[in-house]
Order: sequence, then structure tokens, then C-alpha cells
Amino acid sequence: MSSINFAAFGGINGVGSIRGLLATKKFARVIRLKRDAIHAIGRYQTTNIVEPRPKQEQGERSTQHIEFENTFRLEPTNRLASCRGKITAMVQALFDEQLENISYSETGQETKEMSLEFSDYIKNQLLQMGFPRYKFIVMVSIGQIKNQDVRMSSRCLWEPKFDTQFTINYKNKSLFAICVIFGIYHE
Repeated sequence: MSSINFAAFGGINGVGSIRGLLATKKFARVIRLKRDAIHAIGRYQTTNIVEPRPKQEQGERSTQHIEFENTFRLEPTNRLASCRGKITAMVQALFDEQLENISYSETGQETKEMSLEFSDYIKNQLLQMGFPRYKFIVMVSIGQIKNQDVRMSSRCLWEPKFDTQFTINYKNKSLFAICVIFGIYHE
């Protein structure tokens, strides 16, 4: 068993003081935290893939889980709002191409399927544009024109510097389409 020299901690005649011992522990903790912070700065400059976990046996789930190291990035590299014109043009071209000669059916089944297909297509196009860490919500509403007003509203809690929202409207003789896209940056 090793003996501790309590005189180094401010004690007298080999007996250390509690205050000196606590100060030494606090100092050691601060040094460890600084050391870990210095190592973290060098280690997290880029996103690296950590080794995948080994595959589990056949009786258990056989999916691999890949973990990514944290980059501590708080702002996006390229902002969604900078591509407003490109995104609006893409959705407007989709509506012009697909809905130009379509008339609204009374059952609404076809328009329900079209809204689902349009929202999936638009979301996939947004993901392919390469906006990492953005989460997208795409809502497409298609309705019949019959001398009525349509008003839509939404509320979100978000960061106005990075998150954005687009609304694209389309109208022909018998139907209207409204596409609302929310792009929310996830740290």
C-alpha cells in the first residue's frame, strides 16, 4: 500500500488538510476537462464513420447500426433559402406538367393519390439536392374550384436564420393545388 504525503496538500507534520485535498482534486478535474477539450477539437473536425457494430446472431435483429461522430456544427453549410427560386421552379414545373389537362373528379380519390405522389416526389427531389441536416415536411393539397376561398395556416417553432418555408400555388379551370414545404435545420 502506498502512503500519501499529506504535507504536499498543505498539512502539517504529515497530516494534510481537507481543504488542500479538495483543491487538488478540483485542479485535477479542471486539467482533465481541458485535456479532453483539446483532444475533442482535433478529433471532431470532420464527420467520420465509426466502425459498425458486429452483426448479431440469426435469432436477433440482423441490421447494422452505423454511428457518426459529432461535428458540433450549429449552422448549415448551404442554406435552403438560397435555393428558393430553384425549388419553386421545380414544383411549378411539376404542377404545370402533371395538372395542366386534369380536371377535378367528384370522388376525390385520384386527387388524393396525386397529392401523395407529388409530396413524395418533391421530398425526394429536395433530399437529392444535398441539404445535409435539413428535415423536410411537404404538404400538397388539391381541391376543386367552385367560387370559394381557401385559407391555410400553420405554426412552427423554429430558428428564423436557418429554417424556411415555401408556398407554391397552381390553378387551372377546374382545380387548384397548394404545395407547402418546410425545411427545418436539425443540429
